[in-house]
Amino acid sequence: MNMKTKMSTCSRTVKGFTLIELLTVIAIIGILAGLMSVLVATARARAARTKAQTEVRELARAWKAYWVAYQKWPSAVSGQNVPMDTTALSILQGNNPQRLIFMELDPSKPFLDPWGNTYYVDFSASRNIGREHYQTVIFLSNRARYKYE
Repeated sequence: MNMKTKMSTCSRTVKGFTLIELLTVIAIIGILAGLMSVLVATARARAARTKAQTEVRELARAWKAYWVAYQKWPSAVSGQNVPMDTTALSILQGNNPQRLIFMELDPSKPFLDPWGNTYYVDFSASRNIGREHYQTVIFLSNRARYKYE
């Protein structure tokens, strides 16, 4: 064997990766991608819950402000499980006797929870809290019930 044949044999073995090395790297990348997708899904679920809790608090504060201003619930939204549809939301957005705005919303978007369901409010229950009589209970469809007073 001459020197040229030895050199070409050595340089050929150093040039590429083996199939095992490539499969190992692809498996590691797949595992990392799987872990990242679980973390992203968990973060999205937590963000949706936080958004729902924030919207429920805002809705309860708006109805409490309505009660403080008028000392009664509007007749258009009395009872249990009242959907927060255009009628109820228009009352909070200035369609009330004094034209007070209790909650500002984008009129081009429906006011839904992060899962696409309508919020519901229970105006039938009331408690004596000092001089004020109000209680706002907001329901989320198939989710936890939030109660703010």
